[in-house]
Amino acid sequence: MDNNDVKTPEQRPRSRSVAEIARELWHQKPGARVARPEKNLPITTKEIVNGLDHRETLLGIGLTVIAGALAAIGYFYQHASSTKSVHQNATSFLIAMLVGAGMLLVGILLRRRALLGFAAFFFGLEQASFGFFPGGIIYIGFGGWLIWRVMQKQKVDRIAGLHYGTVDTGPRNRPIAATPSKRYTPPKKRRRR
Repeated sequence: MDNNDVKTPEQRPRSRSVAEIARELWHQKPGARVARPEKNLPITTKEIVNGLDHRETLLGIGLTVIAGALAAIGYFYQHASSTKSVHQNATSFLIAMLVGAGMLLVGILLRRRALLGFAAFFFGLEQASFGFFPGGIIYIGFGGWLIWRVMQKQKVDRIAGLHYGTVDTGPRNRPIAATPSKRYTPPKKRRRR
Protein backbone atom coordinates (compact mmCIF):
# COMPACT_ATOMS: atom_id res chain seq x y z
CA MET A 1 0.00 0.00 0.00
CA ASP A 2 1.50 3.31 -1.07
CA ASN A 3 1.38 6.55 0.82
CA ASN A 4 -0.63 7.93 -2.10
CA ASP A 5 -3.46 5.49 -1.37
CA VAL A 6 -3.95 6.70 2.20
CA LYS A 7 -6.64 9.36 2.41
CA THR A 8 -6.76 12.14 4.93
CA PRO A 9 -9.94 12.65 6.97
CA GLU A 10 -10.95 15.53 4.67
CA GLN A 11 -10.65 13.29 1.59
CA ARG A 12 -12.66 10.39 3.00
CA PRO A 13 -16.36 10.34 2.16
CA ARG A 14 -18.61 11.15 5.11
CA SER A 15 -20.38 8.06 6.42
CA ARG A 16 -24.14 8.43 6.39
CA SER A 17 -26.74 6.77 8.52
CA VAL A 18 -29.31 4.36 7.13
CA ALA A 19 -32.05 6.91 7.85
CA GLU A 20 -30.32 9.54 5.69
CA ILE A 21 -29.90 7.11 2.81
CA ALA A 22 -33.53 5.96 3.04
CA ARG A 23 -34.75 9.57 3.17
CA GLU A 24 -32.80 10.37 0.01
CA LEU A 25 -34.19 7.32 -1.78
CA TRP A 26 -37.74 8.14 -0.81
CA HIS A 27 -37.68 11.88 -1.56
CA GLN A 28 -35.57 12.10 -4.70
CA LYS A 29 -35.34 15.46 -6.42
CA PRO A 30 -33.25 16.46 -9.40
CA GLY A 31 -30.08 18.34 -8.58
CA ALA A 32 -28.27 18.80 -5.32
CA ARG A 33 -30.28 18.51 -2.13
CA VAL A 34 -30.31 21.44 0.20
CA ALA A 35 -31.08 20.79 3.85
CA ARG A 36 -34.03 22.75 5.13
CA PRO A 37 -33.43 24.80 8.24
CA GLU A 38 -35.48 23.64 11.19
CA LYS A 39 -38.03 26.09 12.48
CA ASN A 40 -37.91 26.92 16.16
CA LEU A 41 -41.59 26.79 16.99
CA PRO A 42 -42.79 28.05 20.37
CA ILE A 43 -43.48 25.41 22.98
CA THR A 44 -47.19 24.77 23.39
CA THR A 45 -49.00 24.12 26.67
CA LYS A 46 -49.43 20.48 25.73
CA GLU A 47 -45.67 20.10 25.23
CA ILE A 48 -44.83 21.83 28.51
CA VAL A 49 -47.28 19.65 30.45
CA ASN A 50 -46.64 16.41 28.61
CA GLY A 51 -43.13 16.62 27.21
CA LEU A 52 -40.12 16.05 29.42
CA ASP A 53 -36.83 17.47 28.27
CA HIS A 54 -33.62 15.43 28.44
CA ARG A 55 -32.50 16.88 31.79
CA GLU A 56 -35.86 16.18 33.45
CA THR A 57 -35.94 12.65 32.07
CA LEU A 58 -32.48 11.88 33.44
CA LEU A 59 -33.32 13.38 36.84
CA GLY A 60 -36.60 11.45 36.89
CA ILE A 61 -34.91 8.15 36.02
CA GLY A 62 -32.22 8.73 38.64
CA LEU A 63 -34.75 9.60 41.34
CA THR A 64 -36.90 6.59 40.40
CA VAL A 65 -33.93 4.24 40.78
CA ILE A 66 -33.07 5.88 44.11
CA ALA A 67 -36.72 5.52 45.20
CA GLY A 68 -36.62 1.78 44.49
CA ALA A 69 -33.32 1.45 46.35
CA LEU A 70 -34.68 3.43 49.32
CA ALA A 71 -37.72 1.16 49.41
CA ALA A 72 -35.56 -1.97 49.52
CA ILE A 73 -33.08 -0.58 52.05
CA GLY A 74 -35.87 0.72 54.28
CA TYR A 75 -37.71 -2.59 54.14
CA PHE A 76 -34.67 -4.66 55.13
CA TYR A 77 -33.74 -2.18 57.86
CA GLN A 78 -37.25 -2.21 59.33
CA HIS A 79 -37.64 -5.96 58.89
CA ALA A 80 -34.45 -6.57 60.90
CA SER A 81 -35.49 -4.15 63.65
CA SER A 82 -35.98 -5.50 67.17
CA THR A 83 -38.84 -3.06 67.82
CA LYS A 84 -42.11 -4.89 67.24
CA SER A 85 -44.07 -1.96 65.73
CA VAL A 86 -41.26 -1.09 63.30
CA HIS A 87 -40.89 -4.75 62.31
CA GLN A 88 -44.65 -5.07 61.66
CA ASN A 89 -44.75 -1.91 59.50
CA ALA A 90 -41.94 -3.08 57.19
CA THR A 91 -44.29 -4.58 54.59
CA SER A 92 -46.60 -1.55 54.48
CA PHE A 93 -43.53 0.68 54.15
CA LEU A 94 -42.28 -1.38 51.19
CA ILE A 95 -45.67 -1.30 49.46
CA ALA A 96 -46.05 2.46 49.96
CA MET A 97 -42.56 3.17 48.63
CA LEU A 98 -42.96 0.88 45.62
CA VAL A 99 -46.30 2.52 44.71
CA GLY A 100 -44.59 5.92 44.82
CA ALA A 101 -41.67 4.66 42.72
CA GLY A 102 -44.16 3.11 40.29
CA MET A 103 -45.94 6.44 39.86
CA LEU A 104 -42.59 8.10 39.14
CA LEU A 105 -41.89 5.43 36.53
CA VAL A 106 -45.32 5.87 34.93
CA GLY A 107 -44.72 9.64 34.71
CA ILE A 108 -41.42 9.04 32.92
CA LEU A 109 -42.76 6.38 30.55
CA LEU A 110 -45.78 8.49 29.58
CA ARG A 111 -43.53 11.59 29.38
CA ARG A 112 -46.00 13.63 31.42
CA ARG A 113 -44.33 16.51 33.23
CA ALA A 114 -47.32 17.21 35.46
CA LEU A 115 -47.73 13.55 36.45
CA LEU A 116 -44.02 13.18 37.23
CA GLY A 117 -44.07 16.42 39.21
CA PHE A 118 -47.04 15.41 41.35
CA ALA A 119 -45.69 11.88 41.83
CA ALA A 120 -42.31 13.22 42.97
CA PHE A 121 -43.97 15.77 45.25
CA PHE A 122 -46.18 13.16 46.92
CA PHE A 123 -43.29 10.69 47.14
CA GLY A 124 -41.33 13.39 48.97
CA LEU A 125 -44.23 13.89 51.39
CA GLU A 126 -44.32 10.13 51.87
CA GLN A 127 -40.59 10.09 52.64
CA ALA A 128 -41.05 12.90 55.16
CA SER A 129 -43.97 11.10 56.83
CA PHE A 130 -41.73 8.06 57.38
CA GLY A 131 -39.08 10.32 58.93
CA PHE A 132 -36.54 10.47 56.08
CA PHE A 133 -36.41 14.26 55.73
CA PRO A 134 -33.37 14.62 53.40
CA GLY A 135 -35.01 12.37 50.81
CA GLY A 136 -38.31 14.11 51.32
CA ILE A 137 -36.78 17.51 50.62
CA ILE A 138 -35.11 16.28 47.41
CA TYR A 139 -38.31 14.77 46.00
CA ILE A 140 -40.50 17.68 47.11
CA GLY A 141 -38.04 20.09 45.49
CA PHE A 142 -37.95 18.18 42.19
CA GLY A 143 -41.72 17.78 42.08
CA GLY A 144 -42.29 21.41 43.01
CA TRP A 145 -39.90 22.54 40.27
CA LEU A 146 -41.77 20.53 37.63
CA ILE A 147 -45.15 21.79 38.83
CA TRP A 148 -43.81 25.37 38.86
CA ARG A 149 -42.69 25.01 35.22
CA VAL A 150 -46.17 23.88 34.20
CA MET A 151 -47.80 26.75 36.07
CA GLN A 152 -45.44 29.36 34.56
CA LYS A 153 -46.29 28.23 31.04
CA GLN A 154 -50.01 28.36 31.76
CA LYS A 155 -49.61 31.85 33.27
CA VAL A 156 -47.84 33.10 30.14
CA ASP A 157 -50.58 31.62 27.95
CA ARG A 158 -53.31 33.19 30.08
CA ILE A 159 -51.69 36.64 29.79
CA ALA A 160 -51.32 36.18 26.03
CA GLY A 161 -55.01 35.26 25.79
CA LEU A 162 -54.32 31.79 24.45
CA HIS A 163 -56.58 28.81 25.03
CA TYR A 164 -55.72 27.13 28.31
CA GLY A 165 -58.92 25.23 29.04
CA THR A 166 -59.46 21.56 28.43
CA VAL A 167 -60.75 20.01 25.26
CA ASP A 168 -64.18 19.52 26.82
CA THR A 169 -64.73 23.04 28.10
CA GLY A 170 -62.95 25.07 25.44
CA PRO A 171 -61.33 28.38 26.17
CA ARG A 172 -62.40 30.24 29.25
CA ASN A 173 -63.43 33.91 29.29
CA ARG A 174 -65.03 33.65 25.88
CA PRO A 175 -67.62 36.32 25.15
CA ILE A 176 -71.14 35.14 25.80
CA ALA A 177 -73.92 36.75 23.79
CA ALA A 178 -76.65 38.29 25.91
CA THR A 179 -79.82 36.23 25.76
CA PRO A 180 -83.01 38.19 25.42
CA SER A 181 -85.37 38.19 28.36
CA LYS A 182 -88.52 36.11 28.01
CA ARG A 183 -90.52 38.66 30.00
CA TYR A 184 -91.50 41.83 28.20
CA THR A 185 -90.56 45.01 29.99
CA PRO A 186 -92.05 48.16 28.45
CA PRO A 187 -89.74 51.14 28.12
CA LYS A 188 -89.88 53.72 30.88
CA LYS A 189 -91.44 57.08 30.20
CA ARG A 190 -89.01 59.92 30.06
CA ARG A 191 -89.55 62.94 32.27
CA ARG A 192 -90.08 66.20 30.57
CA ARG A 193 -88.32 69.29 31.77
